Amino acid sequence: TFNGGDSFADSIAMNLNFEDLARKFLEAKDPLMKLQLATEIRDNIEIVQSSDYVNFLRFFFPVFYNLLRQGEPQLENGPEQKTRNTVLEILHRLPNTDLLRTYSHNLLKLSMYLLEVENEANAVICLRIIVELHKNFRPTLETEVQAFLDIVHKIYSELANTISITFPSPTSEGTPPTDPSVAQAKKAAKATTLVRSTQSFKVLTECPIIVVLLFQLYPHFLPSNIPKFMPRIVNTLSLNAPPHARHTNRAAYEDFIAAQVKTLSFLAYMLRGYAEHLRPYQDSIPKCVIQLLINCPPECATTRKELLIATRHILAHTEFRTG
Repeated sequence: TFNGGDSFADSIAMNLNFEDLARKFLEAKDPLMKLQLATEIRDNIEIVQSSDYVNFLRFFFPVFYNLLRQGEPQLENGPEQKTRNTVLEILHRLPNTDLLRTYSHNLLKLSMYLLEVENEANAVICLRIIVELHKNFRPTLETEVQAFLDIVHKIYSELANTISITFPSPTSEGTPPTDPSVAQAKKAAKATTLVRSTQSFKVLTECPIIVVLLFQLYPHFLPSNIPKFMPRIVNTLSLNAPPHARHTNRAAYEDFIAAQVKTLSFLAYMLRGYAEHLRPYQDSIPKCVIQLLINCPPECATTRKELLIATRHILAHTEFRTG
């Protein structure tokens, strides 16, 4: 708590200034105490809108920035990870008023840096921050558009390797331990290990719609990037998880299919104005769509619906009805 037994909200009501509260957060050495303070701020973030938002940003933004930028990204689900995740949620919930504009470029740069080094859960929040910043503060953030597109392109480029890491061959993991306690310990350790952002199908699933948004907000980035993205998109659609994946890691398998379907929707969008870049692949794209229809689990109703909608848009183009 911020003031003895008082919460963040109580401390504000008692006219404690944000400088003192930020200092208390900064000086908290106990990870659980820092997590509790961060959680109180997140759960009472609406207070910021009705109080002194200028000074909240002035004193808390540098503290949050340094915690995320200088602190170590976490791949284990402990209090440090939960604090980083909560601070990112706070930054995502900040009111996107003109007062935030001063900090928008630093926040965008921070989010893009974290996108490449964080775990999956934190990276997804970073993507949401990036979207809101571009929606509210363009065109001042235009200088960072290409850097983001390059990150997405890199994630696509490394997807085949990500599949290998996520779905290792059962034999490559070694002989299962005969001691039940050892087996249970290995299972528990695996459960607490978090997925790296650049090896996350969930992160990739979020990327296509953001790329489309950026192309809509900054259309002059389209001509130079479409030729780079198209081969990666088609290659992504042609990839398959190993046969054992849907049994050994069902959740990740469903995330992989969802990422492919989002990528197919991205392709369908590109067909509207850049079909010429996809004509070299007009024989392979229908085969990829058929394979996706086969691979998509029947219980994933939302994903299958999106797949069918994307397929309908692709079939609207005559040259893609064959193959």
